[in-house]
Amino acid sequence: MNRKFFGNSLDLFKFDIISYLCGAKHIRVKNIDDDVNNPLRKAPILKHERFLYYVSMLTSPPSSFSIDNTVYVAYNTGLKNVKLCSLLKECLNNNERNIREIDSFFNEAEMQRLLFFDNEDGYEVGYFENKNRKDYFDCFIELYHNNQEKREKKLSSHQRLNSSLVFLDPDNGYMDKDKRGFRSNKNAYILSSEILQIRNSILSSDLLGFFQILKDKKIDVMGRKHELENKINKPTVTIFDNKVQASLVFVLENEEQQNDLKEKLEKYLIDYPNIGDETRQRIV
Repeated sequence: MNRKFFGNSLDLFKFDIISYLCGAKHIRVKNIDDDVNNPLRKAPILKHERFLYYVSMLTSPPSSFSIDNTVYVAYNTGLKNVKLCSLLKECLNNNERNIREIDSFFNEAEMQRLLFFDNEDGYEVGYFENKNRKDYFDCFIELYHNNQEKREKKLSSHQRLNSSLVFLDPDNGYMDKDKRGFRSNKNAYILSSEILQIRNSILSSDLLGFFQILKDKKIDVMGRKHELENKINKPTVTIFDNKVQASLVFVLENEEQQNDLKEKLEKYLIDYPNIGDETRQRIV
């Protein structure tokens, strides 16, 4: 994630799905805005609440950059999340391109979370850069296990630790070192080996997800999906929206988890019909 992008329609898509999968509360209302006539959200609120580990992979912003005039329209995926939409609009209007602002939405949605930014208490991780990528992910894994221990200590003897969503937010998504795109912008990608490292370091019941941009039309979603699954030998689920040219990819442990997640995401898309375009939003 780079702060120059924060607040655009990609974030609306991304954080709406994240909050949905974590069972966020208080995000649905009768109307979105006075200028948008939308009904109640139809997708059910998930009863199972997941703890969110948001790994920002924050990259160093350029010294200056232009602000794009993001316009949210009625068919944007995520628009029916009025709380999130309001926050992102406010950040855009006030030129507050600070990813930490998202925590106010998570707080209002009563989401349990740990946000991994450039500096955490006791963890001087800095910006995500190719030269420090090993230390960056090692640091997160250590933080994850330490926090899991703290969460377990707060439970009574008859309680079980609820599972988590670990979400990685690279600028562009997954790409390996042998690709030309990676060599031209190494800080913008996560490697398949790093995805597998994190998947193997968290609980089997946890979800692992990451952001993937879809601007490279030469690489189709299914081709990318099969490539990653072959490299890490894990099933995946991808939800994508061609309108914003973005997807979220989830890496699972088994087919049962894969089918369960597909079912949940299909219910999520009830709120966002394809507007006559069957290829716009899909789950694969």
